[in-house]
Amino acid sequence: IFEVPFVDAHPEFRCMARDGSTVDFLSYGYPEVQNFMIETILESARFGFDGVHLIFDRGQHLLFEAPVKARFDAKYGGDDFYRLPLDDKRIVDVRSEIIEEFLQKLRHALAAYAQAHGVKPMQVYMTAYFTLEDSLLDGFDMERFAAAGLIDGIIQAKMRVFENLEGVMAEDGLIDLAKYAKKAETEYV
Repeated sequence: IFEVPFVDAHPEFRCMARDGSTVDFLSYGYPEVQNFMIETILESARFGFDGVHLIFDRGQHLLFEAPVKARFDAKYGGDDFYRLPLDDKRIVDVRSEIIEEFLQKLRHALAAYAQAHGVKPMQVYMTAYFTLEDSLLDGFDMERFAAAGLIDGIIQAKMRVFENLEGVMAEDGLIDLAKYAKKAETEYV
């Protein structure tokens, strides 16, 4: 049930860790992944569902892959992209912007589907982490998405997300990537 040919056929669309290694989750930073997910949802729409529940509290959805870095560079510049903590406002902004664009495309696709089939557009719900602040670490600015009318509701998970940076910071206040990699060998970062 968990074998998805698209995932197997496209390792180039996977998330990437700070050190350039791949993570076994598809990245929403790639338009191809966004389109695949929207097509999958639209295939399910034929069953008459009245809503979509995006369960984004498991796994990774955006990390440090090329499209995320390119967007960061275009907006903020600098050489620190890989060394910034996930709670850095610039990282949060870029990641949230990408998810916001996905939600905009999804809303548009659902509206077009509803119009073509004479049905009401499906509602969109998202699962958030335990707090709104936790959700920001994964690029999910729930307040931003709700204010833009991109989600109809939020379902709170009992899960938290965090980045354990103890002992990996450099003197300049950014992440020391060598220390980060060493720590990641033995414990969850």
